[in-house]
Amino acid sequence: MAVAENDVPAGYYHLRTAVEFYIKGILQIDISTKVDGTELCDQYNERLDARLKAGFPSMSTIYQGLSEGLHTRSKDAAKFNSLMGQLLDHLKAKQMFEAYPASME
Repeated sequence: MAVAENDVPAGYYHLRTAVEFYIKGILQIDISTKVDGTELCDQYNERLDARLKAGFPSMSTIYQGLSEGLHTRSKDAAKFNSLMGQLLDHLKAKQMFEAYPASME
């Protein structure tokens, strides 16, 4: 919504926060616990299906792109939409791989 209202910096902030909350939920870390974003993504990636790590957008790359947009002046709606699309693709692939374990051959 923020990006649609032309508040792109707020969009980056809210999406990065949503990513942090999602990862903390997966890892069962209390929302109020301070964890470095890189470390958080590393812990998350350790739990991923190997198929998701090979060729799908990584949470680390998405998080890094959102952080970069927050800490620099390189914020734009097109880049935000690209990162949002990557996040959705990651989550869809994760859901698919959870439904079809690698051992089903």
